[in-house]
Amino acid sequence: MGRILNHISGDFDIISLDGGDKGNAIPVSSTAKIVCEDAEKLIAELKAYADVIKNEITFRESGFALEIDSAGQGEYGVIEKPCAKKLIYILLCAPNGVVEMSAEIENLVETSLNMGILKTEEEKMTVAFALRSNKKSAMKFLEEKLDTFFGCVDCKITKSGHYPPWEYNSNSTLQGLYKEKYKEKFGYEPKVEAIHAGLECGVFASAIENFDCISIGPLMHGIHTVNEELSITSTKDIYEVVLKMLEDLR
Repeated sequence: MGRILNHISGDFDIISLDGGDKGNAIPVSSTAKIVCEDAEKLIAELKAYADVIKNEITFRESGFALEIDSAGQGEYGVIEKPCAKKLIYILLCAPNGVVEMSAEIENLVETSLNMGILKTEEEKMTVAFALRSNKKSAMKFLEEKLDTFFGCVDCKITKSGHYPPWEYNSNSTLQGLYKEKYKEKFGYEPKVEAIHAGLECGVFASAIENFDCISIGPLMHGIHTVNEELSITSTKDIYEVVLKMLEDLR
């Protein structure tokens, strides 16, 4: 959206900008309400540029589409030009996406962030980001980077919902024990992976010194959606593996 608005050659004003409704999810759409003198010319320009973008990103964003509706003439309250200019700058230049890949674990994203919410209200606009990293120092640096960026565009910065990183432990005793009991149960070792997500394990590990923990579970599909499914058979199997682990840990 920032790219499209920045490309407009004629004079226009922004009424509102909105997109996303979950801070920790990548938005699937955004909406801009704008007003201008020559709507037909603007619409033609937007359609032509949308084709350029679509040709460029079709292999990674096949569902990209730009929809344009005309609201007709009327009186509109608009965002002041200096503020509108800062908004487009934020959309174009704010850090967003993968920041750093792990040097320890192949194909693992180490640090990232996403702009999850863009909301226009009567007296303010809100831009919300979710930050992720499995390195405490990298998370701290990313916070400092955003502080510096938004400080330069005179934004009020608030922080909430912080969860601590959970750093990968290649020497985990629990991991070795789980692999052993899993193999006894199924005849093969489980695949051990580090993932780029916030888990409760990080909260416990940050509060308890030398805390060893792993994240395991049964087969699930469509997690965090209305179509979420849980395999009952797999739940029973993993429960039995955990019981065997507990026997050895007594």
